[in-house]
Amino acid sequence: MIDLRGIFKQPAFGGGGTPFQRLREFVKLAQAGTATQVLIDSDGAGEGKDFVAIAQINNTSIASFSTLNFVI
Repeated sequence: MIDLRGIFKQPAFGGGGTPFQRLREFVKLAQAGTATQVLIDSDGAGEGKDFVAIAQINNTSIASFSTLNFVI
């Protein structure tokens, strides 16, 4: 479980929409060799330009993740 509640409590990430919509807008996954990186929109603007890695899960693939792995 990846807990993003602390990030999504910040005003920039509050926005409208359902939690699923907000997750798709502000979070993405990237494969980095045998690891999966969790990236977040650094300014909360939702423009998808400034993503930064906040976590790396070793020995995993993106395909092994779903929305059920995140708490927002």
